[in-house]
Amino acid sequence: MFSSTTQTIFFRLILFILISYGMLYFSYKHYTPEIGGAGDSVYYIQMILQPFNFDAAGSPYIYRQFSTFIISIILNTGVFYDSVVSYTSIESEKRLFFSILLSNYIALLLTAIIVSRVVDLEIGKRTVSIPILAGLICFMSFGASAYVLTTLIEGWTWFFIALGFYALKQKNVTLFVIVIIFGFIQKEMVSIFLGLMCFFLLFFDKKNETDKAIDKRLFLMFAISLFSFLLYETFE
Repeated sequence: MFSSTTQTIFFRLILFILISYGMLYFSYKHYTPEIGGAGDSVYYIQMILQPFNFDAAGSPYIYRQFSTFIISIILNTGVFYDSVVSYTSIESEKRLFFSILLSNYIALLLTAIIVSRVVDLEIGKRTVSIPILAGLICFMSFGASAYVLTTLIEGWTWFFIALGFYALKQKNVTLFVIVIIFGFIQKEMVSIFLGLMCFFLLFFDKKNETDKAIDKRLFLMFAISLFSFLLYETFE
């Protein structure tokens, strides 16, 4: 009924959820922006409560609409786990806090899946241990608890960077353009990181020296990344 690739992705998704859901619970119970240093969250909260209101925050925060829109959708669905948390005792604030964490957690799960698929491409076949280990690094790294499972919006930034790198490895210009477009309204770091990755693959990856067609696609991706970043700078 389902392809082997779909089954593999589903298996890894379930495994990652079982291994990592405790991190979401711990962050929800014990994280506070004061301790975590997420001062920028005050701007994002206003954007979540006022989706696509470009007066809700100043530059550069106001351009980061993707994550805040996803969070506002989760918030409006009413998905919520009520508990005593360090963040606040006010239910409306807890609902907002939970929505932010859940959005970032979903993005982190998807990032882990993509990273495991990139490893599949690198080793040339689907295996069990190495791709899963690569995906788990997304959860076990310092940034996951310090920047992602917080009141910031880094989860979807990680997702778009991972998906963009997957598009690079596949030499898929269409997917890459989609990532850049959505990354533009997520965070400027998406185009910066992907541009650097393109540059590295163009000039330091020896595999591309004998394939001019691939070189042209990589150069196009690099140009798209650079254009996106320069366009972003004009808005600021």
